[in-house]
Amino acid sequence: MKIQYCSDLHLEFEDNLNFLDNYPIKRVGDILIIAGDLVPFVNLSKALYKSEIADLCKGFEKVFWLPGNHEYYLYTHHYDSSRCEQPLKEVPNLYLVDNYSEHIGNTQLIFSTMWSHISKKNEKAIKYGMNDFRYITVLNPTKGGEIDSLEIADFNYFNKEAVRFLKKEVKKAAKAKQAGEIERILVATHYVPTKEHYPEIYLDSPLNEAFAQDLTDFIVSNPIDYWIYGHHHFNQPNFKVGNTQLLTNQLGYVMRDEHEGFDWERWVEV
Repeated sequence: MKIQYCSDLHLEFEDNLNFLDNYPIKRVGDILIIAGDLVPFVNLSKALYKSEIADLCKGFEKVFWLPGNHEYYLYTHHYDSSRCEQPLKEVPNLYLVDNYSEHIGNTQLIFSTMWSHISKKNEKAIKYGMNDFRYITVLNPTKGGEIDSLEIADFNYFNKEAVRFLKKEVKKAAKAKQAGEIERILVATHYVPTKEHYPEIYLDSPLNEAFAQDLTDFIVSNPIDYWIYGHHHFNQPNFKVGNTQLLTNQLGYVMRDEHEGFDWERWVEV
C-alpha cells in the first residue's frame, strides 16, 4: 500500500489555487494524507473549494485530512478532543480526523493536529506575533459556553490533550507491533515534532514554540516507522530521528516562493 502525503496547500490564497490548477495532483498512492492547512473550515460551503477538494481527492481509496491551525481561522474551536467525520457529502472518500487512529492493512495510522506547548517566556511574543490569537475563537465548556478569543492556555490545553493521545496510541501500536499484529506505525501531525534539523533561518525566532514541540526523546524510544508533519513551510529533506523517518511535503505560500521543493509524488510504502 502506498501512502501519498502533502500539507499546507492553503487553498484560501489565490496564488495557491492557481498553482493547483496549473500543476494538478499526480496520484501515485492508494491513500492520501493531508497534514493540515488545506483550507479554513469557513470556506467549505463555497462551491469553488468543494470542487478543488473533490479534484484533490479523486481516485484515492481514502483521504485523511487532519486540521492545521488555519482551518480554525474565522471559526470557533469547540474543544473537540477527537474526531473522524466526513466534512463534504460530495467527497465520500474524505475523512476529517484529529486525535484519531485507524488500522489499515499492516499499518497503524495515528493522526493529530498536535499543536505545541508555549512557555511563559515566549507567550507574549507568540500571542502578539501569531495570527492564530486574532483569528481563532474557542468555546470552552468550563466557561459556560461563552465564545472567546484563543488564548495561550487554550493552545497549551489542545497540545496537552493531543500529546497524551499520541503517547497512548503509540504505546498501544508498539505492543501490537511487538505481537506481530501490525508491521508499521505511521504518525501524522500538522505541527513539527522535533527540533532536529530545524530550519536554520528560524533557529533564533521567539515564535518557534508556536510551530514545533520537541518530542525527540519520545520518538527515539518508540518503534514509529514514519512521522509526517507540516506547518513551518520549509521542505526539509527526509531525515531520521532514531529509527523513525521524518517526512514533510509542504506547499506553503506560493506568493512567497515557499513551494520550492514541494512534490506531488511524495509517498511511502507500508
